[in-house]
This record gives sequence, structure tokens and C-alpha cells, in this order.
Amino acid sequence: STKDDERAGRGGFSVLRQPLSWDDDRDPTFEPPKSLDERDDGASRKNVEWFESKKNRGRGNRSAADDYLGNKLNGGGPLGPSMHSPTKSETHHRMEESDQQYLDLNRRTLDTLDYPLVLGALQEECVTVPARSIVARELTGRSGSGSGESSTRSSDRKRKRRGGGKSSDSSTDDSDADVTTMALTASSVDGVHSRYGAISEMKLILESVVPLRAYNPVRKRKVDLSTPPLGELDIKSIFDMVDSGQVLEGPEILDIATTLEILQDLGGWTRTLNNVDVTSLPTSFDDGFNKANRVDSNGDYDDDDTNDDDAESSSVVATPPPFVELPKLGDSINVDEDLLDLLSNAFDDDGRLSGETFPGIGTLRAKVRTLKKDIVSTLDSLLTTPSISSKLSLESGGPTYSEVNGRIVIPVAEKFKNSVGIMHDVSRSGKTVYVEPNEIVGVTNTMRQAEVELRAEEARVWRQLTESIVEHRDEIERAVAAAAQIDLVLARYRLGVKLKGAIPTVGDEGVM
Repeated sequence: STKDDERAGRGGFSVLRQPLSWDDDRDPTFEPPKSLDERDDGASRKNVEWFESKKNRGRGNRSAADDYLGNKLNGGGPLGPSMHSPTKSETHHRMEESDQQYLDLNRRTLDTLDYPLVLGALQEECVTVPARSIVARELTGRSGSGSGESSTRSSDRKRKRRGGGKSSDSSTDDSDADVTTMALTASSVDGVHSRYGAISEMKLILESVVPLRAYNPVRKRKVDLSTPPLGELDIKSIFDMVDSGQVLEGPEILDIATTLEILQDLGGWTRTLNNVDVTSLPTSFDDGFNKANRVDSNGDYDDDDTNDDDAESSSVVATPPPFVELPKLGDSINVDEDLLDLLSNAFDDDGRLSGETFPGIGTLRAKVRTLKKDIVSTLDSLLTTPSISSKLSLESGGPTYSEVNGRIVIPVAEKFKNSVGIMHDVSRSGKTVYVEPNEIVGVTNTMRQAEVELRAEEARVWRQLTESIVEHRDEIERAVAAAAQIDLVLARYRLGVKLKGAIPTVGDEGVM
């Protein structure tokens, strides 16, 4: 019958009894846990979900109706406007918004200059995903942050921890005060100076006939300065997973490790700029560079941190540092070396959690391997003894070893089923039973317990890796935001070269 065929399976095996899959030299593999919350593991979570569904049965429709009505009463639908009359201030605000649509001469000017086409070309020059996102938000008329929505969340978290942000005066571009909130375009003269100054610095690096050479504190040696090291740095989707409570798996963790490596190299690149010898700079660069970096007519460097009342500093003419804006962006790039080391060594050559980096996993894997070898060795010895070999049922020519639910069984004649061990399966004819010998029951139980412990230890490590990344989330997002701004500097320079443009000199009044 069909049922008998299904029972028999293929090759003489049954649905329960399968070919032996044991390999003494291979460790068991387990899927990473899906949730950061240990309580979400296994059947216990299914029981909770079942209980909650039963508890909420019968009142789900009422809650949905209440929510719907609440939405309508709060202005979410047709009922809302009829129950709420706009105030005078709201009416005035709506008029302002309407007028803005027709009087935004700035937007008209940008459209006339084919600004969207320029932005599209700029976006193509960007290397990092966050930089392309900043340009995309400008294209759609949205203000944005340095590394996407994840950076906005990061800034919101920090403001909450500080108890709110400080108000700034009208002369300061608030979005430029934090690298995670820097927009594509500046809203203050200082912001314009900073952006053009950074492009001038990038121009000096990339157009020097003789490469600038300086000490790189990350590589711990002198290097030639060239294009800044960048990559895609796409971390938003990874932190979206974390926000939903998921545990990061191998690919995501390796992506974070790669991002940290790029950021570390980029941080070293920006810090190398601080070690450039001023005397090695080409003299033809001095004038334009000084203007872009706000050097006044007396040759003094105009820095907000400079104390003009300091007698000692006022008596000496300040020599402006060769690089200012790019190192300033680099100050936000800080990579925790312990985290980078942990993530870089988290996996072995086979892509599994490393038993060397995590000794607990290595110990349990070794224990399971040893127990497996002991079981197979014991079975091999048993089958050579007359007391067992005489009871085997091998007429069908099937394999000597097979596996039922992870336990090794041997074929025994039905009349000996109670004298050999624990029966786990029976042949279709009923003449052969498949028994786990008593001699390996205890050691198999020990091995299964070790596998349970191994699974739990691996789950703990997966969660530890995810939590380690989350602990450094703010600094990672800040560093990625800074990298996006450096990428934009490079993109502006490259686009300027293609368009044969020039870096303008902008006065303190914002006039070129």
C-alpha cells in the first residue's frame, strides 16, 4: 500500500530510521537564535503566543473599532475635521505654507540651474551608501542626517540622554554642530567655509605632483597620502534588524567588522593629515588654501577656539595648519579596537563561531567529537562479539548501522529484541527490529546532553556579539556619518574636476 511504501522509505530505510549521518571529525551545527531575548527560544515562546491569542479572543474586534474611532476623532479621517475648528495660528501657518510654495525663489533658482541634474551627478561620484542617501534626500527636498535614519535615531537617543539639546544663536548652523546631522548644503557662512575648505584640502592631497608623505598612527609608519579609504558602509539595514529584536548572524557581523576596518583605516588617514610638514606644501597652494580656511589679512588663522585676548598668542603670528576641515571630520571616527578584534576573530575558516576565540564552544565541540568516536568504537567492538553478531538480522542486505532521532541502531532478529537494547524501529515485515545496544545508551545520552549545552553556548555567543555591537552603536553611527561627509568632499572634488569648475572664495558676508 501507499502507507507501507511511505513507511519503508527508500533503500530499506523508514521515515524514522535514516542512514547514519555521524562524522567523528565534524561538529554539530545549529542555527543562530532569532531573538535577543532568551525567553523567545523554543516551545515556551509558542506556548506564550498561544495563551495570548486565547486571552485576546473575543475582544480583538472591539479594540480595532476603538482604535478606528479614536483615529477619526483625533483628525485621522473624515470625522476629524468636522469636530475640530482650526485656530487662528493654524490658519496663519497654512497660509504661510501656501505662500511658500509660490515664493520660494531659492528653489526656483536651483531648478533653473538644473540643480537636480547636478545632484544626480554628485550622487554618482559617492562611494558610501550614507553619502548617496544624503544627496538623495536633498533631491527629494528632505533635510537629513549624516548616515541615514539610523543616525537620526542615534542623535535622538543622545539628546534624550542629555535631557535635550542646547539652543543655538542664529549665526550658528545647528545642523553642522554634529556630524550626524550635517546636511548636504550649508545654511551659514561658516558652513560654506568649512565645505569649501575641505574640498581645497582634498584638492591639495590629490593634485600634489609629489605625493604628500606623513606618519600614519594606525599603520605606525610613514605613508603617501592618496584617496581616502572608503567602502559602502551600509549599516542601516543591520541596525534595523537590531531594532526589531533580532540576533545578528554571521554575514551581518562580518559586515560590521568590515565597516570597522574601513573606518579604522579612514581614521588613520585623517590623523595622518595632522602630521604633514607645512614646508613640504607647494607655495602655489598657499593663497587659495588660506582664503578657504578663513585666514585674515594679517595671516592669522581664524579659529573659533582661538582666544584673541591671550597675550602670548597675540604677540606671535599664527601659522595655519595645512589641514583643518578633514581632520575635524576625522575626529568623529573612533573605532573600539577590542570590538574590532572580537568581530574579526569571531569565525573560523568554515564560517562557524571560532572555538579558539570562544573556548567554551571549542571545549564542548571537542567533547562531542570524543563521545562520538567512543560510541562508534564501542559498536565496532560489539559487532565482533558472538553474543551480538549471532543476533543480527542481515538477510535483507541492509546497512549494519542506521540512525533514529540521532541515536545509532543495529538490525536484530525480532526474537532477540529484549536482550540487546532499546528498540527504536521495526521493519515492514516485522522480522527485524532496530535496537540501540545497551552498551552505548549511556554514552549517547551524555553526548546528547553535550550537544544541548553546545547549542546553548553558541546561542549565548551570538547574543553576546550582537550586544557588543549595540553597545558601540552610537560611535559606529557617528564614525559612518563622518565617513559619509568625507565621501561627499571627495565626490564634490571629483565632480568639480569633471565640470572644470573652480573653488570660489567666499567672504564673511557670504558673497563670492
